[in-house]
Amino acid sequence: MVRVKYLKKAALLVLLLPLMGAIVPSTGGDLYVEQKVTTSGILGRPTATSPQKIWMTKDMLRCEDPDHYRAVIFRLDKNLILMLNTVQKTYQELSCEDFRKMCQMGGFRFGETPETGEVIIRKTGEKQKICQCNCYQVLVEQPQCNMRTEMWLTEDISFDCTLFQQYLETMGSTFHSKKAINQWAALKGYPIKTVTYWTIGNITMNSTCMVTNISQEPIPESMFSPPPDYQKVPFEMPTAPPEKN
Repeated sequence: MVRVKYLKKAALLVLLLPLMGAIVPSTGGDLYVEQKVTTSGILGRPTATSPQKIWMTKDMLRCEDPDHYRAVIFRLDKNLILMLNTVQKTYQELSCEDFRKMCQMGGFRFGETPETGEVIIRKTGEKQKICQCNCYQVLVEQPQCNMRTEMWLTEDISFDCTLFQQYLETMGSTFHSKKAINQWAALKGYPIKTVTYWTIGNITMNSTCMVTNISQEPIPESMFSPPPDYQKVPFEMPTAPPEKN
């Protein structure tokens, strides 16, 4: 039973972990991002790198993972999360509240820590140019939940970092405690590179999101809805996604 529980957590990780470096919408204009996501240690799979495309506005976000034939859409304006299968041309829909309940039922609450739990955020003073952006390094540690994140942020991109807080709270503190969310929201800069390390039981995983292209351009609202030829299907707990041939 313990192993099954951990596998369910890891399966949901496959779906959600790459989003951690993406959920920071802009206010200086809609934002389009291309990045590479490298995961390791998930479901016993070897290290893999896949492309990811992200479109975001102040209350809508679409993240596409073409190698795994899927897309996830967040509609804060409608309190909805949509999960699309681009091969079967189907989509699943659930409310943000149901999403939080699903995470809790599966015992999957990444940041489940007491409000007094220790959250360590440290600016290292290190600076680096990534994707033609001037970045500075921040380390975030939550020792009580075996989680560590390294972020390289840039202030070259105009956005409202408080919206980062809204997205994380919508996900029910899935990744971080409320204390951590508040502290992260106080940071200035868009994450150009994010490396996250996480341990569940005897499973150790990590995910790296590296931005390769970023621009601020208008995005049509149609990007945040399922195509008309997609069929709605009942929601099911995610399993390991198919690998691209």
